[in-house]
Amino acid sequence: NAGTRVALEDHLCDNSAHGKSNMTREIDWQVQSECALLQLLVPQAKLTYVRRRMNWAMELFMTNNANKPQVKQEKLQQCWRTLYEGILHRHGVAWKIQQGSETFLHAMKWTNMRINDVTGEILGLIYPKYEIEENATGAYGPFDLEEAKRGVESMRKNGFYIMKRRLPQNMVQNFINKTKLLRYHNHARFDSSLRDGSVNFVKDQNDVPRKIPEALGLTGDPTIVYILQEYFGCPPLNTQTNTWWSVSGSLGSARTQQWHQDFTWIKFVKLFLYLNDVTKENGAHRYIPGSFKNLDPVLSRIKSYSASTRIDDRVMEELYPGKSRYMEGKSGTIILEDTRGFHAGTALKSGYRHLMQWEFAISSFRYSPEEWRSTSLCRNTYGENIMRNVMAFPRVFERYSFKDC
Repeated sequence: NAGTRVALEDHLCDNSAHGKSNMTREIDWQVQSECALLQLLVPQAKLTYVRRRMNWAMELFMTNNANKPQVKQEKLQQCWRTLYEGILHRHGVAWKIQQGSETFLHAMKWTNMRINDVTGEILGLIYPKYEIEENATGAYGPFDLEEAKRGVESMRKNGFYIMKRRLPQNMVQNFINKTKLLRYHNHARFDSSLRDGSVNFVKDQNDVPRKIPEALGLTGDPTIVYILQEYFGCPPLNTQTNTWWSVSGSLGSARTQQWHQDFTWIKFVKLFLYLNDVTKENGAHRYIPGSFKNLDPVLSRIKSYSASTRIDDRVMEELYPGKSRYMEGKSGTIILEDTRGFHAGTALKSGYRHLMQWEFAISSFRYSPEEWRSTSLCRNTYGENIMRNVMAFPRVFERYSFKDC
């Protein structure tokens, strides 16, 4: 469903006291954010914590613009507006872009991406983390607290984590068999013999959970949920489930093979499940560990940098010398990755690359309404354990509704 676009100013928290801009008054986005938090039952005492974390997020540009009060105030308000947008997210709704700018993308740059992290922490006041039972289990297996803690540590340090165990080959083969039931862009049906350089992804995301019920098993796996919510600061939302199938035979897209950052959501993580062995030869992408929280090298070199800017290999090697690594893995490998970190695709020299991809975010907020795809599923299609995790982690599954059929 395409969703709708609305003006953010039409949904202010308190129109009477802090309403729309007029000749003498501009919107105070800090007031709006705090008012929205209170309306969502965040205790008044917690606002001290909110202000402290926002001050930390904004301290870089506040210090750098100490002698520019107008610039400092404008950026400060944009950061608070970013928080407000995250708080006020509505599924299937996108805000109309004001003055041709995307607020949180600017705030991300000014704060060296701290605002993304702080927004997740503050959303945790509205959506508390789930208590995960010791005997919980999912598609990855029994809840593994030790691995989950290692995953959180790696995500916070590097921006990615490769799960220590691969999915068994019988489970991987089941995914492979069922991806053949899906329809794809560029080629309607999966064909591992093709060598035309095409990149194929599922045509209708709603088909994935319907035709591959096991996909929901990883969506709500307790070990994965634990890693995500500790990294985000709040329980995750599943925002996409997709499958990709890329084949060799051409140079591919030069744009995706240049270094870049992803900003589909305010803060989000992609989970990749490799369905075949992925190496440098058949399209393993590259990633720069730690770059998800450090834009300084880029900003010092490229003053006009924005989220859509592409950077070539030579410049990136100068900015992050020796940091790049190929994300290779055997069939069944599971990788969690914050693609705010700089990454780049690679041309397939031979064979093909086949994977499943999940996205998890802190908020459904986005400037494009079509990014939120909700769907209705038949409850009896899914096993007892999957439905148990659906009930245990309802925010993870908010874009799904389940009915008897």
